[in-house]
Amino acid sequence: PGAFALPRQTPRMAPFCPALGTPALLVQVKNLTSEPLRSMELEVLVLETGARYRTYAPEGIPGCRAFRDAIGPHGVATVAFRTRENLLEKRVRLSLKACTETHFRGHCVAYGVVWTIPKPVFFPGFP
Repeated sequence: PGAFALPRQTPRMAPFCPALGTPALLVQVKNLTSEPLRSMELEVLVLETGARYRTYAPEGIPGCRAFRDAIGPHGVATVAFRTRENLLEKRVRLSLKACTETHFRGHCVAYGVVWTIPKPVFFPGFP
């Protein structure tokens, strides 16, 4: 219970995320269980500089438009990481912790992956 995975979709940057008030790294998270995921902690480590950015949601899942109550059983959601800077073309380590109950109770799992964030052909707001 509580297992989840990052689909093979490459994370992408949003120039401004209203829910976080900053640029954000958007990642799709898939819940592989029959229980909803109700709390999530996310961290981005920029490998070149050592800068760390953290989004902590003890009651819900951080998205760019709003915080969701949960990622439903076998559901997929786009999760937003608070970054405060443009991470395009930077190598980052993404760490996620998700739990089936609020305040990081219930069944919990942690997952980490290293990505280089690709620069799209057109990205308004960043040079």
